[in-house]
Amino acid sequence: MGNATSGEGGGDLDLSLSKQEEGPTAAGENLLDFSVLFQSEGLHKALLGVKEPTGGVLSTHKEALVKWLKGLIDREETTVNIVQVMDFLTNKGASKDEVLEFFSEVDREGEGVADVTALLVLLKETPTDLVQALIPCHTLPGALDVYIDDKSALAGAGKKLVQFLQAHRVASEQLTVSCMQHIHSSLSLREKLVDGRFRTQTERENEEELLGGGAEQPEGRERMIITKCHSKIAVSSNARTMDHLTDGRMDTYWQSNGSPRSHWIRICMIPGVLLKELAVGVDSNDDSYLPKNISLLVGNSESNLKELKAVIVPRETTGRYVLLRNLGTEYRYVQLNIRGCHNDGCDTRIRGLFVKGCKFAKEPLPTVLDTMVIWYLGILASTARAAMPVAPQLRETILTHSKLALQSLPALSLSPTSPARPEFLTPFVIAEMDKFLTTLCLPAETFVSVDSDSLQVLLVFALAHGGVNSILDCLHILLDNLALELPLHSLLLGLQDIRREKRQRHAECLKLALVSCDGGQKDDNHRPDNILTNDADSGSNSYVSEEGKKVVNVVLRGEEDRLLEVGRAVVKVPAGDQGAKAGLLFVFDAADPSAEGLLDPASKYDSWTAEDYDKLQKEREKGGGAVDEWTPIAYFETSKETSEADFVSDVYKTGKYLLLKFLGPRGEDAEQVGVHSVKLYGHSTTAEESESTAFLSRMDSVAPLPSEKGQSLVGGALLLTQVLHFLAAMLQDLAALRARLRAASLDPVLISEPHLTVEDLSLEKIWSLYIPLTLNPEPQLEYASLLCLHMLRSALPFIQPLKSSQRKGLAVPSAILAHLSGLLDSKDTAAPLRRLAQDIVVEGVVVFFPDATARRDYLLSMIDSVLEDNQPQSWWQKFEALCRHFSKTDSNSLLGLPKNIKENTLVDTAPALTILNRMLVVAAREAVSCMGTGASRPGDLVGLLSALQASLFFWCRRHITVLAGEGRKQVAGLVVEYTEKLVAHCVPVLRKLEALETPPESVLKALERTLLARTLPEMVVFLSTFTEAQIDKVKLLNVFYPLVGVVNSITSELPGVFLKVDSDALKASDGAEATLGLWNRESSHNYENNARIHEDFICPGTTKFLLEFDSRCCTERRYDYLQFTDVLGQKKQFDDRVGSDRWPKTAEFPGHKLHFYFHSDGSTNEWGYKFTLKAVGRRVPQLAGLFDLQVSLGKLLGLICSTVLSTKTVRTQYTEKQSEAQHEEEQLVHSDLWKTIFRGGYMVSKFMRSLSGAFSASPADSALSSLLQDLARGAEDTGSAARNLLELCRTSYKGHYYGGAQVDTAVNAVFAALIWHSQEIREELMSHDSTRGGPSVEKVTPGLLKAFSAAEALRRELVEARQKLQESKEKEEDEEKRESINEDAPVRACHQKAVFLLKFAGLSRVHKSKRGKLVRAVSTVSWLKQHLHGPSEEEEVSQKYPSFELVLNFVKNEAMSMEKVQSLMQQRSTLASHVAQVYSFVAEYIRIIGMPNVFELPGLVFLQQLLGKQRHFPAHYASKLDGCGLELENQVRKSYRMMVNRLLETVNSYKPLSKEHSLAALLVSTCLVHLLDLEWQDYDHALLAELQLPEFLLHSAIKSSSCEERVVVEKFDREDVMMENYQLHMKFLEKFLEVIDDEDISFEELQELPLVKENRKMASLFAVAISQFTKGKMRVQCDSCGTVISGCWYHNLDIDADFDLCPTCFTSGSGTRPSSHSADQLYLYMGGYSCDHCHMAVVTHRFQSTTRKNFDLCLGCFRKEEAEGVTDSWTVHLLSEQPSTDTSNKFYSTEPEHSVGMPYKDGVLTKVGPAVELMVYNQHHCWILFNSLCLTMAASLSTSSAGGEYVVQASSILLGCLKLLAFELRAAILAMWENECMKKAVPQSSSTAEEQPSSPSHKQDPQAEAQEQATPPAGELALSRVVVDESPSQASPTGEQQEETDAPTDDQAAPPSEEQKEPTAPPTEEQVTEEKQEQAAPPSKEQQEQAAPPSKEQQEQAAPP
Repeated sequence: MGNATSGEGGGDLDLSLSKQEEGPTAAGENLLDFSVLFQSEGLHKALLGVKEPTGGVLSTHKEALVKWLKGLIDREETTVNIVQVMDFLTNKGASKDEVLEFFSEVDREGEGVADVTALLVLLKETPTDLVQALIPCHTLPGALDVYIDDKSALAGAGKKLVQFLQAHRVASEQLTVSCMQHIHSSLSLREKLVDGRFRTQTERENEEELLGGGAEQPEGRERMIITKCHSKIAVSSNARTMDHLTDGRMDTYWQSNGSPRSHWIRICMIPGVLLKELAVGVDSNDDSYLPKNISLLVGNSESNLKELKAVIVPRETTGRYVLLRNLGTEYRYVQLNIRGCHNDGCDTRIRGLFVKGCKFAKEPLPTVLDTMVIWYLGILASTARAAMPVAPQLRETILTHSKLALQSLPALSLSPTSPARPEFLTPFVIAEMDKFLTTLCLPAETFVSVDSDSLQVLLVFALAHGGVNSILDCLHILLDNLALELPLHSLLLGLQDIRREKRQRHAECLKLALVSCDGGQKDDNHRPDNILTNDADSGSNSYVSEEGKKVVNVVLRGEEDRLLEVGRAVVKVPAGDQGAKAGLLFVFDAADPSAEGLLDPASKYDSWTAEDYDKLQKEREKGGGAVDEWTPIAYFETSKETSEADFVSDVYKTGKYLLLKFLGPRGEDAEQVGVHSVKLYGHSTTAEESESTAFLSRMDSVAPLPSEKGQSLVGGALLLTQVLHFLAAMLQDLAALRARLRAASLDPVLISEPHLTVEDLSLEKIWSLYIPLTLNPEPQLEYASLLCLHMLRSALPFIQPLKSSQRKGLAVPSAILAHLSGLLDSKDTAAPLRRLAQDIVVEGVVVFFPDATARRDYLLSMIDSVLEDNQPQSWWQKFEALCRHFSKTDSNSLLGLPKNIKENTLVDTAPALTILNRMLVVAAREAVSCMGTGASRPGDLVGLLSALQASLFFWCRRHITVLAGEGRKQVAGLVVEYTEKLVAHCVPVLRKLEALETPPESVLKALERTLLARTLPEMVVFLSTFTEAQIDKVKLLNVFYPLVGVVNSITSELPGVFLKVDSDALKASDGAEATLGLWNRESSHNYENNARIHEDFICPGTTKFLLEFDSRCCTERRYDYLQFTDVLGQKKQFDDRVGSDRWPKTAEFPGHKLHFYFHSDGSTNEWGYKFTLKAVGRRVPQLAGLFDLQVSLGKLLGLICSTVLSTKTVRTQYTEKQSEAQHEEEQLVHSDLWKTIFRGGYMVSKFMRSLSGAFSASPADSALSSLLQDLARGAEDTGSAARNLLELCRTSYKGHYYGGAQVDTAVNAVFAALIWHSQEIREELMSHDSTRGGPSVEKVTPGLLKAFSAAEALRRELVEARQKLQESKEKEEDEEKRESINEDAPVRACHQKAVFLLKFAGLSRVHKSKRGKLVRAVSTVSWLKQHLHGPSEEEEVSQKYPSFELVLNFVKNEAMSMEKVQSLMQQRSTLASHVAQVYSFVAEYIRIIGMPNVFELPGLVFLQQLLGKQRHFPAHYASKLDGCGLELENQVRKSYRMMVNRLLETVNSYKPLSKEHSLAALLVSTCLVHLLDLEWQDYDHALLAELQLPEFLLHSAIKSSSCEERVVVEKFDREDVMMENYQLHMKFLEKFLEVIDDEDISFEELQELPLVKENRKMASLFAVAISQFTKGKMRVQCDSCGTVISGCWYHNLDIDADFDLCPTCFTSGSGTRPSSHSADQLYLYMGGYSCDHCHMAVVTHRFQSTTRKNFDLCLGCFRKEEAEGVTDSWTVHLLSEQPSTDTSNKFYSTEPEHSVGMPYKDGVLTKVGPAVELMVYNQHHCWILFNSLCLTMAASLSTSSAGGEYVVQASSILLGCLKLLAFELRAAILAMWENECMKKAVPQSSSTAEEQPSSPSHKQDPQAEAQEQATPPAGELALSRVVVDESPSQASPTGEQQEETDAPTDDQAAPPSEEQKEPTAPPTEEQVTEEKQEQAAPPSKEQQEQAAPPSKEQQEQAAPP
């Protein structure tokens, strides 16, 4: 049906693909060419061919996952763990890697548990609304909950608020300002192109590697494409339907029959055939029968098959889906194993098997017929050769017969591709015939002397079979015999006809645009541009001129002002007298095509007829007549039968504009001319391309053909010139045709038209023909030399480079290159010749430099000479040619990096870096030189450098994800090292630019071709795709640091380049909407039955798709339809015919992706469909190079910082071994040992407190530490303190000391570790004075004895472990294994672990609250023993010294090795170091860009990207850093403080500059608040107080917005329709009020009223709108479930019958629907609000009064009141369309949750723009964070674990928060009081709300309540409580009283009347100021004493035991 399916393209070969539909991923396309990356239009075109990545878990299993999660919520399960998610998704076919990646999105802390709601939020596709994002948090605790009596409820309240913020805050992409949106889109599109091309190139190379690299065509062997390439097919089951696999139909299928995963199809290939393509036919409607996982196996026997690859078929696939391409090895069997189906199906359906193969024929051998013909010709030739000396007349006779036979033989008629060639004339026969004729015509084998007959026979036969080498041989003979005249005039005319036929055959439909039309137009429907948009057979409106215009001139131009050459035209005119009868076609050039009088020279042709044009044509053929640009090139007359003219051009002419002159209507009485459509076919070229071939137009003047009919003899020079011209044109046409076939993924052997034979084309023959031509000064031969060079240029694609065996002794390529170099260097060379020489050098690199290694070395040697000034032009041309060659085709070979690396293999990357560094040095010098001269050098060094850079990054990208260990480190290091080199070379260049005070325009323009404008920005984009890779990101930040500084310093020098956010240039850069993609699709007419067509239209950067249908579209109603699904999942279905209710003419879809599906059943079929789809969006704004670089750099650095700060784990591959290691690491982290001993890191040389504050480190050089170190080393000095301590302990402890010295040393080390990590024992030792400078012990304390006893308990275990190993060693027979057993290993490990523990800070007391984690659970018997007989000695020691258990468990646990602890600590140290450096870098970046540049685009983009990975940010800035060491912990705290402080200073110091800058400042503040979403710890109290965060948060929360957008509104959307319906409703209402009180009238009788019957649809809407006032006569009943609706409901607006649904049936999709119901119908939400004038439900825009309480009007009543002169202030809720869901339709509503209220007064509407939305979001965010801070401080006060100083700090912060809150609330109450006084003073202009009758269905608007309370917009709930509590007239209700007073009455809320007593005057501004100063004053002495931190004695008394 002419449409491409989702898996594979379909339809016939179409070589005229539109450029919009051509993707950049065509075969042979260089995907690593990123020259379009910074070109707006080129970027969008390149993105059309980028394949989107697979969506993974989210896209494949989203629907099932959402359903499962909702089921968990229904079962009241709030959390889910990784095991549950893993089991669910792996059963659906997802891999473990995908599941881990998905789960890590919500499990930031790696705990293995996630919130179900958070998962559902992650699965949402639509972005969260800024205003509504944080609204649900109002149900959580607020700041005033700190006053509740039960403080235990506050323990986790602050943490819950923070967790809510982290889960519900908007994504960073939504934090934007207007100028950022399109810039961000531009940057994202670049990254998408790079990522997509890298991914596609990786797939290509992986497939080549997998399939053996493809099959290369052996030399001398022909490749044949065959479709019947299998001998038989076998299936696993149901063989009777196996034939359906090969019947070519999609409506039949083979269906398996068996158990799951057992189905297969086996293909037996024909021997000698290579598989080129294997595809299966599938249909997405097969549901569970649709195959999903297909495994491909290959082999040479049925019993020995190996798996080649596995393929996953997407769920939406319909049609052919390609499984395999270009298999590089021949296999006899190919088997498809269906491993699984979609939806867990059992059996499968395959609707076709499509196999293509290729066969390389052996070297062609003559057939039997060939042999007989060759034998006969050989005998004939031998006989003739032998007889000719005896009978000379025999030769003449044969020549005469040959001339007669060949004179009617057209050129190329015997070519191998000619359909007219007889089959028996094979190439062998042709070659033998050519050999015979050569022998006949050249008996002396010399070219010097030959007669005309012989030359004629040779030339005619050579042109007939098309062999280029044979034709060149004939031209050599002709060159030696130029004096001959040959009767070949007719042959040359035939050559011209062939050239003309080729041009017409390969012409493309030209894309034209209308320039002007002087005929006017009949009306707007008959415009001139209709002739370009109409199809010939469409029924659209034609163009009709205005009255009296009978001759019309239409001027057209090509796209992008390309030059046009028209070969054929088709003109369609309307039937009847108005249709144009005839016309002329002109081609011309003009500077201004609309200039007055331009077309006057063409007016002389206004009355021409066919006879006049024939006369002109005859003169043209004779070579006479005046020929200029105003001479027509074609004349046409339209047929009366078809009203069409299909004609060709008589002259091929190139020009910029076309003129179509229509010479009047067909009817004599007609006064207007009509034209329906114009289609022109030809060729379009650029001006540069046209200039290079301009000399060809001189052919008719230099070598014209004789025009006389009787003249048949042609001179030798003329014949030579004409044949050369023919050869050049045919070679050029053949090269273009082959290129188009390859671009369409078709084989060039498919050419089936007469063409030249270019096999073994000889470069030497062309060169030997060219040299003599250059030596002849005759004008024709001089022109022939140009044609010969042109032929050489056209022949370059067919000339094979000389092989190594052929290069020796052959200097033709070198001679040609030297000659061309001489032409380029000579000043006397003519322009056409110079241009040809340039093109040949550039395009013939492979021919002139055949050896790849020599080519590479030659280029590298040239790079060092680039900056030399004396290089000739030819040198630069060769350099440019080599640069382009390596840039476009073979960049990786220049670097020399291997394509594939095996795992754990290191590669020598030094040569590649050396090459790149050499090029960087030269490119940097060139850039500096450009700044000095203001001009760039020729050549393409920067292009080559950029290509090498792209190749390098692709190579690193491909290998960094698959390698591990040292290999991956090497690749990652290569990325960083190259980046460092590039930046190091760019910074000095920018410093030079900075030194220029005002760089001139020429310098900036010259820099656009340097590495600053291309290589460096491309590298920034490449690195943006590497942020998830494991590279040293912190080092990258340090590398870019100097670049940021120098670029920022240039901003002040170039204000026109670096734009401000409020600059007009930046606002204008947004641009208007443009068409980014265009598709035309059409079905067959009529369409086929049982059709299933799927296609995806993807265009990145698109905002919407516009769909337009042809007016003839028609399908069978309901059964055959078109369906379009947008990116949000919304579907639109079209059927019946265009223009009906079910099929509008146009449609619009949001998003960048659209899925099309056409379905037809098996019965009736209609005309079908034809549509045009446009992808519309804003083009990427074009920014100046340096400014673009600064913005891109800001995004990259922000993204790098965000990636480092995120806690998301990057997993490259999931294995069981990796899983076990990760599990052991998690066990270690969550163990008590890690939480106590190891978390502080190694000891430091000074006293320092850890971040946790739970312990402090003793200095490493203390006397006690030295004593224990000596003890652990086993000091033997009799006088040492360690020895004395050991002797005392042994004396007191009566034990047996066996095991030897090693055991003694290990036990002593454990003893030392127990002392060191027990605070009581340490203090006992430290209490003793020592004369030796260290502690000495004269008496063993109980604590020491307990520690010694616990250590000695290990002696027996160590000895037993050593004995077991000794026994194992003795029993082992293998000597090597016996030698590997070390019986002392357990003892040595114990000693090492104990010594290792001494490196860490000694533990403080373990609190009782933590001791429960250390004590093991005991049985009931043990519990009874403990309480009856007291605790055992072991239990008593464990309770008194809990650290003993930690130390002993570590030294005894073999699984917990030192290496694991050290490895984890090293990871934590590295992470902490990186985090600290990132925080410091952010602060430094803010400092560098400075004020006010922080609020400019680069700073905003940086901060936005800094939050890019905020979903994975840790809960606290120091999370997961325990174990890094105290010094690093301190660095993290300081760097975080510096970052926040820098941002706070930036925000607080902002001074308003413009509206745009104010919005930017608000964005910076919002980003700062996001960085403050932390779970604050006790040790953060000092930081919070220092930064004054409470003040910042509260002041940000109460700021009012000034960024409003006011618009004058004359009419609202759809107001005309609404008012028309309103007038009709008023008529209904009038009639209704007449009969409503009549009890005898029933509802059925109301339905029969004439007014109702005439307007049935509107009457049904009126009935539901007034149903609640009908006294039961009109009841709304759900038409699905039948229940009577008492509340709100949904009314269908599209179904003719009255159809209503209750909320349950509407939202769930349950119940029944009528047959006329469809998913795209609209509903109206009813019953929410009623109008206070007409009392009907509001079904239009709702107007809510801000002055009259609970007063709403519909649009009609509002306009009526407005007409009466009533003025008021309103809040307008526009009737907004809500999107459909999977179970519900779209609907209109004015509910507050659906429609945002906008202020409206006096025709001015105040819109809620992005600025207001961002302000409201920031207010909500700050208020919630302020509440969280209050609750966290209250929780710190209520817990006993906090230290003394932390309690003081928490109380101070909490008190300050409450004082701030009280002061701001007092100011708010004052403002409210003043507002009420002002209202009281203003008289009411209209009746109050109490005078209006209240409607029964009216409900209170929550927004009205919020406005009445007049509280700040953030924190309405908490603030309202404060107003009640602080009211002077009423005490605060508590307990049960509060429940009774939750809803204040109207009397309490109303302002006091004048009769009432005046309220107490509020404090004046002076009093408020004095009170504020008192609060800010320093505390008194008593207050200071109360707030002072407790003394040491008080702390010890308050400290827990």
